[in-house]
Amino acid sequence: MPIISSLTTAQIQALSTAAIVALSTRDIQSMTTAQIAALTTAQVVVLRQLQVAALMSSQVAALTTAQMAAFTTSQIPAFSTLGLIGLETADMVAFTTAQAAALSSQQLGAIGTAQIAVMETADLAALSTAAMKGLTSGQMVALSTAQTVALTTGQVAGLSTAAVSKIETQDLAAMTTAQVAAMTTAQAAS
Repeated sequence: MPIISSLTTAQIQALSTAAIVALSTRDIQSMTTAQIAALTTAQVVVLRQLQVAALMSSQVAALTTAQMAAFTTSQIPAFSTLGLIGLETADMVAFTTAQAAALSSQQLGAIGTAQIAVMETADLAALSTAAMKGLTSGQMVALSTAQTVALTTGQVAGLSTAAVSKIETQDLAAMTTAQVAAMTTAQAAS
């Protein structure tokens, strides 16, 4: 077992950013949730992409909102879909618009419906058209009317037919004519 797992949370916080960068993915995975929660934001921002990718769902769940907000846009794409399953609703609220824009379609599809439901409209509007292809039908149902109306025409066009078929009546009624016009023939038929 790596020595890192034996350190106290105070010792974890005392590690230099250089020491954090030097940790292996095995070291990261051996860290307890308390140790993960103890990382300072200065330590979080220096995590390498392989280290971020190694975070397990229980470790992601242990991240504080300050830690989540500290992740850079180059680190966000490194989160594994299994890791993102651990994302808490408070962490989703802490997401910045730039972080949301960095999510891939696979990552978006892995985020829970409760987390999607609390996503701020500005963050939702920042999602790329490509990322919107990952929005599941369950996530579409979880979107509020305000969130649905916040979607850009490009995002609407990027939705899967399965997601479009789950747009609720009140959400569809609130959509702009431009949003409806952006739907493809296949989407309109769904």
